[in-house]
Amino acid sequence: MTEELPYRIAIIVLLAGMKTVRLCRRRCLGWKASWSAAKKNPGDGVVLAVCQSVWTAALVVYVCCPQWISFAHLDMPLHMRWGGSAVGIAGILVVAWADHHLGSNLSGIVQIKDEQTLITAGPYRWIRHPIYTGGLLYCCGHFLLSANWCVGACCCGGAALLYATRIPREEKMMLGKFGDDYRHYIKRTGRLLPRIICR
Repeated sequence: MTEELPYRIAIIVLLAGMKTVRLCRRRCLGWKASWSAAKKNPGDGVVLAVCQSVWTAALVVYVCCPQWISFAHLDMPLHMRWGGSAVGIAGILVVAWADHHLGSNLSGIVQIKDEQTLITAGPYRWIRHPIYTGGLLYCCGHFLLSANWCVGACCCGGAALLYATRIPREEKMMLGKFGDDYRHYIKRTGRLLPRIICR
């Protein structure tokens, strides 16, 4: 499987990039605050941990023992596979951009903070959940680089499942907190894609 080595290295680089972005943001918020938030809603933390474990395990298997899932290999053209690196990097940049504008509102679980504000700057000007958009791009990047449907199912499927369970709850909480302001915000933005595309 030596021909897979460049793609495996690219996946490691993407993993390191995303981990750096999220750890730096968590460090800015404070580890204690992140841990306290997780303890308030352990069920949500469990769902997040399970989904992250599934897609991380799939990537680790592909990087360390690709022969274990070689049965799931897909024949993809080289430009499509390497295009996955651009898609993955785009996802990381979107997450970093959204993190920056979200500031202290960022939380690892579904919750509304007492000091929560409605963010409409940066990517939030067009998309209500840009971190999830970036996460899906990131996962699609791994799928394309690996050219493996098992990796794709675990990464993209796990992310889609996580976001599908979170988004309705988050928006319900935001409506409860911000009322008509959030309703107006919904009318001019898309959930995961800009409104001009996602109506």
